[in-house]
Amino acid sequence: MASPPKFFKILLITNVEDPKLMIPRMFIKSYGKLLSSSVILKLPDGREWKIGLTTSDNGAVWLEKGWDKFSEHYCLEYGFLLVFKLLNSRGTSSFKVNIFNTTAMETEYSWNVKDFTKEFDSDSDGSESFCPHSKKRNKASVPRRRLSKKTRKEDHFSIKTEPEEGEECNIFSDIPKEEVEISRRIEELKNRGESNEKLGFKVVMSQSNVGGRFNLVIPKEFAGKYLSDEVGSISIQTENGKKWSLLYKWSESDDEVAYISRGWRDFVEENLLKPGDVVFFELIKKDKFLFTKLQENITVPSSSPKNKTASTTNPFFEVQIHKKSYGNTVLNIPLGFANKHFSPEMHHAKLQVWNKEWEVKLKQYVNHCRFSAGWSKFYRENMLRDGETCLFEMVSKRNCIFKVSIFS
Repeated sequence: MASPPKFFKILLITNVEDPKLMIPRMFIKSYGKLLSSSVILKLPDGREWKIGLTTSDNGAVWLEKGWDKFSEHYCLEYGFLLVFKLLNSRGTSSFKVNIFNTTAMETEYSWNVKDFTKEFDSDSDGSESFCPHSKKRNKASVPRRRLSKKTRKEDHFSIKTEPEEGEECNIFSDIPKEEVEISRRIEELKNRGESNEKLGFKVVMSQSNVGGRFNLVIPKEFAGKYLSDEVGSISIQTENGKKWSLLYKWSESDDEVAYISRGWRDFVEENLLKPGDVVFFELIKKDKFLFTKLQENITVPSSSPKNKTASTTNPFFEVQIHKKSYGNTVLNIPLGFANKHFSPEMHHAKLQVWNKEWEVKLKQYVNHCRFSAGWSKFYRENMLRDGETCLFEMVSKRNCIFKVSIFS
C-alpha cells in the first residue's frame, strides 16, 4: 500500500514577514487535482484549521487565507520545519501537519501567554496598564509583497504546473539553496552559545537609556519580526540567572517604534549599566531573552554640550528642541554654520547616534536652512523632548555626516 504523499517546508524570513507559505511545485504538479480552494490542517493537539489557497500569475500555489492566525497561534518562527501529509478524505482536502522548531524537536502545540505575564510586577515603575491578552499591532502601514491571484473555480484550481526557467521542482532533492542552508543549521541552533549568528540585537547604552527618561528603543527591524503585540511582556535573564519581566510598547505614530518602558529603570540600576556599555539581547524563545554585557563603557559621553564641544575639533552646531515651533517635521540649522560648511550640491545629510544612522533631506534657501524629510523619523526614534539640546558634530564634510549627541 502506497504511503500518503508528503512534503516539508522550512520557514524563511519572507514567510515570517509576509505570512503565507508556498506549496512545492512538484507536489502541485502531482497532486494539485486533489486540492480544493481551501484545505484543512490537522495538528497533533486536535485542532483543525481551514486555510484558503491562492494562486499567483506564475502558477505558484500558496497557503494564505487564515495562515496568519495559524502561524500566530503556533508561534511559527524563522527556521521552523513543517511536515505536511495529505490525507485521503472524501470531499475535503486535508493535511496532517507536524511542526519542528529550531532545536530539531517537535514543538509543544499549546503555549500559555500567562507563562510570561504572571511574573510581571504591577508595582514597578511607570503608569502604563498591561493586558495579558494584548491585541496585535495594525500592520497596514507595512508594505507586503502580494502577488495577483488567478481567477479560479470554487471547488478546484486550474493550476499552471510548468516550472519557471531554470527552476527544478523535485521537492526533496532540489530544495532552494536557502532552505538547504537553514536545514544544515538547525542542529547548530541547539547551542546558540556556539553560534556566531545569535538571534537578537545589540545596543550601545546612551545617556537616555540609563538616566533621565530611562527607556530603550528596540531596533525596528527586529521588533517588527519578533515583538508583534502593541503592548507586551518580555522576560530577560541575566548571566547570574536572575529573571526580569519588562513591558514593551509600540509608539502611537505614523513611523512606529518599539521601546522597553516599565521595569527598565530597575533593570538598569541593578545591573549597573552606564553610557557606553555594549549589551546584547539574545532571543532564546518567544519573548524570552538572555542579556549579556559585551563590553563596558567604550566611550563616556560628556555630561553637557559645553564639555563635549571643548573636546572636538570638528565643526558643530547645537539646537534646543522646541516642538511647538514646527512640530517635529523640520529642524532649522543656524544660517552661519550652513553658509560656512554646506555647498549648494549638498541635498542630504546623515545623522548618527551611537551605532545607528538616519538620512535626512537638507533644504537650503537664501535666508534659512533646515533638515526636512527624515527628521521626523529621527525625532521619534530618539524620543526627543522639548528643552533637550542636540549637538551636531560634522564628522565628514564631504559626505555631510553628523554625529549627534542629545542632552537633557
